[in-house]
Amino acid sequence: GSEHPGRLLHTSALAPLERPWENATTGELLSRMEWHAGPAGNSFVYRDRAAGRLRVLRPDWVVTAYGSDSNPNAASISTALDAELIGYLYFNGGIFTGAPEWIPVPDMAHWSPIPDPESAGLGMSWLTPAIKDIQGDQMAADHKLKFFSNGATPNMIVTGLPAGSDAEFKRLVALMESKHAGTLNAFKTMYLAAGADARVVGTNLEQIDFRAVVGAGETRLSFLSRVPAPLLGISEGLSGSSLNEGNFTAARRTFGDTWVGPTLQDLSACLSKLVTVPPGYELWFSTAGIPLLREDAKDAAEIEQVKANTITTLVKDGFSPESAITAVTTQDMTALVHTGLVSVQLQ
Repeated sequence: GSEHPGRLLHTSALAPLERPWENATTGELLSRMEWHAGPAGNSFVYRDRAAGRLRVLRPDWVVTAYGSDSNPNAASISTALDAELIGYLYFNGGIFTGAPEWIPVPDMAHWSPIPDPESAGLGMSWLTPAIKDIQGDQMAADHKLKFFSNGATPNMIVTGLPAGSDAEFKRLVALMESKHAGTLNAFKTMYLAAGADARVVGTNLEQIDFRAVVGAGETRLSFLSRVPAPLLGISEGLSGSSLNEGNFTAARRTFGDTWVGPTLQDLSACLSKLVTVPPGYELWFSTAGIPLLREDAKDAAEIEQVKANTITTLVKDGFSPESAITAVTTQDMTALVHTGLVSVQLQ
């Protein structure tokens, strides 16, 4: 609250967030919002005020509606200079399937953590720039499957087959495929007639070094998801010095400072429109039950202890308690006002 900064106040107004729907909790609400915002880039939470519950809507069934006085008939009203959000359309079953339901702005919380530069007012999935990496990883997996399905051997060229016609050539090729292709025929000895030759081409799995290829893609996915590799449990985060206590702690702190904290702050601001916030207060979160942020809580407590010691020292030296508190909390020592009194030691 503004009157008591940092003090948390629990009221009955938080009930919609504590029990968003029947048999649901705040954690389930936040998990669904994160799952929608991850792959879809947007999360929509509707408050049914008559029923007293929340509902997380499928983001691909929701359309944002904008209005514009300057370009009311434009193809893209949302990009007009005077465009304003006027509500949401919810299509039960898919976009443009049946008649939509109109949802006014005060009854909908829209969370889009990564703004889409090409769509006004909408978010973008963090997976969008990672699609090529995901495709490359899938192709690498397909390549390994093909490698083993062909008998765990690299590509091979057979030349000099003694075939006098196209039909005879195809018959010989089919015979060799049936006897030597596939994992069931792996490691069989190949016998060729005089003049025929079999040569290996291409690379094997060891030369390709799939670990390096896949590991680089996983690292990029870790960077885009903003989850450090050691916490994500990928190959690049489970080797070398990544699991050292100091490095692992640093990764955990980085994740908490750069994602958990800002995300919870953003979610609180987004959901605040669905509950009644008392004047002078804002919707906030408590980190007491989050083990990942205990290190931050410890540091915060040590900082407050240093501030308290500084205030005590200033008061003992003759500065007024009010000015000492102001100077320490604002980090402005010019706010100090001396009372004219000095300590016994100075006397």
